[in-house]
Amino acid sequence: MNGEPETRAVLQHMYERNVITKKELEDMNNFIDNDGTFAAHAGISAVVESPSRDVPADVLDEILALKPFFDEEYYQDILDAIS
Repeated sequence: MNGEPETRAVLQHMYERNVITKKELEDMNNFIDNDGTFAAHAGISAVVESPSRDVPADVLDEILALKPFFDEEYYQDILDAIS
Protein backbone atom coordinates (compact mmCIF):
# COMPACT_ATOMS: atom_id res chain seq x y z
CA MET A 1 0.00 0.00 0.00
CA ASN A 2 1.05 3.54 -0.63
CA GLY A 3 3.35 5.00 1.98
CA GLU A 4 3.17 2.12 4.45
CA PRO A 5 6.90 1.89 5.29
CA GLU A 6 7.21 5.66 5.53
CA THR A 7 4.14 5.93 7.75
CA ARG A 8 5.33 3.12 10.02
CA ALA A 9 8.73 4.81 10.38
CA VAL A 10 7.09 8.11 11.36
CA LEU A 11 4.82 6.33 13.84
CA GLN A 12 7.83 4.59 15.39
CA HIS A 13 9.63 7.91 15.74
CA MET A 14 6.50 9.48 17.25
CA TYR A 15 6.48 6.68 19.83
CA GLU A 16 10.21 7.01 20.54
CA ARG A 17 9.76 10.75 21.14
CA ASN A 18 6.78 10.12 23.46
CA VAL A 19 4.29 11.80 21.15
CA ILE A 20 2.11 8.68 21.05
CA THR A 21 1.73 5.77 23.46
CA LYS A 22 2.71 2.18 22.79
CA LYS A 23 -1.00 1.34 22.48
CA GLU A 24 -1.52 4.11 19.92
CA LEU A 25 1.51 2.87 17.97
CA GLU A 26 0.16 -0.67 17.98
CA ASP A 27 -3.34 0.47 17.03
CA MET A 28 -2.13 2.58 14.11
CA ASN A 29 0.13 -0.21 12.87
CA ASN A 30 -2.86 -2.56 13.06
CA PHE A 31 -4.89 -0.07 11.03
CA ILE A 32 -2.17 -0.19 8.38
CA ASP A 33 -2.11 -4.01 8.46
CA ASN A 34 -5.87 -4.26 8.08
CA ASP A 35 -6.95 -1.21 6.09
CA GLY A 36 -3.92 0.57 4.68
CA THR A 37 -2.65 3.96 5.73
CA PHE A 38 -5.85 6.02 5.67
CA ALA A 39 -6.88 5.42 9.30
CA ALA A 40 -3.30 5.76 10.53
CA HIS A 41 -3.01 9.10 8.76
CA ALA A 42 -6.26 10.19 10.39
CA GLY A 43 -4.72 9.26 13.74
CA ILE A 44 -1.53 11.18 13.00
CA SER A 45 -3.61 14.19 12.00
CA ALA A 46 -5.60 13.98 15.25
CA VAL A 47 -2.38 13.86 17.28
CA VAL A 48 -1.01 16.98 15.58
CA GLU A 49 -4.33 18.79 16.04
CA SER A 50 -4.53 17.94 19.74
CA PRO A 51 -3.41 20.88 21.89
CA SER A 52 -2.36 18.48 24.65
CA ARG A 53 0.26 16.83 22.43
CA ASP A 54 3.71 18.30 22.03
CA VAL A 55 5.02 17.29 18.62
CA PRO A 56 8.74 18.08 18.28
CA ALA A 57 9.77 20.00 15.15
CA ASP A 58 11.77 17.09 13.70
CA VAL A 59 8.80 14.74 14.08
CA LEU A 60 6.49 17.34 12.55
CA ASP A 61 8.89 17.61 9.59
CA GLU A 62 8.66 13.84 9.12
CA ILE A 63 4.86 14.00 9.26
CA LEU A 64 4.78 16.81 6.71
CA ALA A 65 7.06 14.75 4.43
CA LEU A 66 4.26 12.16 4.22
CA LYS A 67 2.26 14.61 2.09
CA PRO A 68 2.32 12.43 -1.07
CA PHE A 69 0.52 9.68 0.86
CA PHE A 70 -1.96 11.74 2.88
CA ASP A 71 -5.58 12.43 2.09
CA GLU A 72 -5.76 16.14 1.21
CA GLU A 73 -8.29 16.93 3.93
CA TYR A 74 -6.24 15.36 6.72
CA TYR A 75 -3.09 17.04 5.45
CA GLN A 76 -4.85 20.40 5.40
CA ASP A 77 -6.02 19.79 8.98
CA ILE A 78 -2.37 19.36 9.97
CA LEU A 79 -1.37 22.55 8.20
CA ASP A 80 -4.22 24.43 9.88
CA ALA A 81 -3.20 23.08 13.30
CA ILE A 82 0.40 24.23 12.98
CA SER A 83 -0.29 27.65 11.52
